[in-house]
Amino acid sequence: MNNIKNFLNRKSLLAFGLGAAIVYPQINSNFELYYSDTKLNQFIKNKCNEIKKGYFLPTPYLGYGILQAIFGSKSQFRHEKINYEKKYIDFGDYGELRYDVAKLQDETIVPIEKREKNKNNCLVILLGITASSQEPYVENMTAEALKEGYTVVLYNDRLYNNYEDKGRIFPREGYYSIEVDFEKTLSQIQKDFSGYNFYAVGHSFGANTLVKYLGSHKNNNPFKGAVSVGNPFDIKQAFATLRPTFDKYLVESRQTVLKMRQSLLQNPPPHININLEKALKAVNTTEFDEHFSKHLYGHKSIFDYYEDLSCINQLKNVKIPLLCLNSKDDPCIHHSTIPFNISEINQNVMLLVTKCGGHVGWFEGIFTPKRWYMKPTLEFLNALTDYSCSQL
Repeated sequence: MNNIKNFLNRKSLLAFGLGAAIVYPQINSNFELYYSDTKLNQFIKNKCNEIKKGYFLPTPYLGYGILQAIFGSKSQFRHEKINYEKKYIDFGDYGELRYDVAKLQDETIVPIEKREKNKNNCLVILLGITASSQEPYVENMTAEALKEGYTVVLYNDRLYNNYEDKGRIFPREGYYSIEVDFEKTLSQIQKDFSGYNFYAVGHSFGANTLVKYLGSHKNNNPFKGAVSVGNPFDIKQAFATLRPTFDKYLVESRQTVLKMRQSLLQNPPPHININLEKALKAVNTTEFDEHFSKHLYGHKSIFDYYEDLSCINQLKNVKIPLLCLNSKDDPCIHHSTIPFNISEINQNVMLLVTKCGGHVGWFEGIFTPKRWYMKPTLEFLNALTDYSCSQL
């Protein structure tokens, strides 16, 4: 989200912020929580203070989703310094994938009791569509998880999360598949961290990828629990209701990555009939996907492509505890995409919907706003560990 600030000037931000601060006392900060009344869900609710209290109080001058999004696009100050070890995986004709292992420069800041509790717990973080490990929310989530004692790895989409001018993007046979990429990378992560318990947090498009994987691999995935943050769920509906400003942002963000990796996109296999020149000139999402994405994924139409990407039809199949966090004022994803009835269909899914929060924002505090969503996320995952221990 580093380029969102280019779409709105600072005067607009200030004006909206002052207006939000004026009406702030009138904001109803209670959130909506949807869940089935199971033993596990009751345990989770009682163990998670942020869920139990029933409200999220946003930063007074960030009382609208658009303000949360703009503020979230700027680098957030944090004390923790993180180092990343890049792990490359060569899958031959299928291409090259990568994941990153995160470590705190100063691991002594992790309390001994937390380090002991989560010493065998590995958290896999999936990023938004064009995010990298330097994205503010990724750094924030990674740092907080490391401070909880988790081993943290970041999954990188082979095209958009990886800004390096190296690797192989196109499969020599078959087509690109995010789900297959994730499955193959996860298999390697399991080998590298044998004996660990696995949890996952997906953000935005990465949340969609995660949930689709969990549903389609309901009987054979390694995860004990997961959290979905700012998930679009239904890609077709999400794009149909996408505001022009953010449609433009999404297209330009993807075009920027393609330009950075343009040398790797030359001479694609004959069966992947992309038109890179037209994709780089596209002015909206559907035009970009018509010339690039649908061919990369091997679909005849962009609507088939959107339907295949979406996790909405797999959500009912998820068999592990899953917390979904969404905000009604998300400026990137319209609230009509949120499956409010999911807990009635699948008792494993808990849905928390705030009135304010923006897109992967949820800033709280006044002088040094920080992201709130890490609190319920990590409390939820820690509660699952506690529940497992209580059943021994």
